[in-house]
Amino acid sequence: SEHTPGHTPGHTPGHTPGHTPGHTFVQFGADEETRWLDGVRQIVTPSFREACAILKVCNTKGLFLGTDGGLHHAAAAVGMPAVVLWSHYSHPDNLGYPDHINIRWNAAGTPCGLRDPCAQCKRSMEMIKADDVLIAIGMILRGGDKQAARQAPA
Repeated sequence: SEHTPGHTPGHTPGHTPGHTPGHTFVQFGADEETRWLDGVRQIVTPSFREACAILKVCNTKGLFLGTDGGLHHAAAAVGMPAVVLWSHYSHPDNLGYPDHINIRWNAAGTPCGLRDPCAQCKRSMEMIKADDVLIAIGMILRGGDKQAARQAPA
């Protein structure tokens, strides 16, 4: 796809990034170690416990979008809908939840399980398409068929 100078790909003029009508996107993180995203509300959560408490409060109207890790497990614990992005490191069949939409590029071979990301882990995250993530988010927000979204190839 081409990039037009002065235009952010995927951005509609007059639309605030990280916000759609009725929805605000937030990012959790600790100030000193977080790479903050532009266009989203930033919430400093110096502890995992504080992040979990916010997930619980937001549960009735929110959804979790993130990678396999502690917060995706916390979202499952409080019953929050989620779209979880998986690298080649692990597999949602082992660590995911059936109520979540799990998106993983189908790389050849078994998950590597290496503590340091390998080239296949990096490639597997790069191969997840933004459109597939947006479709999955839309399915949750509209209360649609999550199973159909789970089947979308990444």
